[in-house]
Amino acid sequence: MCRASTASTTLNFNGRDGAERVTYGDVFLQAEQEYSRHNFEYADTEMLFEQFKMAEQVCKKYLDGRLEERRQPQGTSDGAAGL
Repeated sequence: MCRASTASTTLNFNGRDGAERVTYGDVFLQAEQEYSRHNFEYADTEMLFEQFKMAEQVCKKYLDGRLEERRQPQGTSDGAAGL
């Protein structure tokens, strides 16, 4: 496995030097490689873009105050009285 030597992989995570030094690459390189492989080779990007669009629409509604609060009608009991 090739190990990149960029600023992000050499960032000193624990402030120690020498053999005790822990870098960003030591902690996250494998995970980033696996996420990248998934995203570029296996992910259903069309579906992910649709999910993003749906989430974005809901967020815009929240920001615009257009979503109604879903409250239980007055006078009904849900068994949580007194809480």
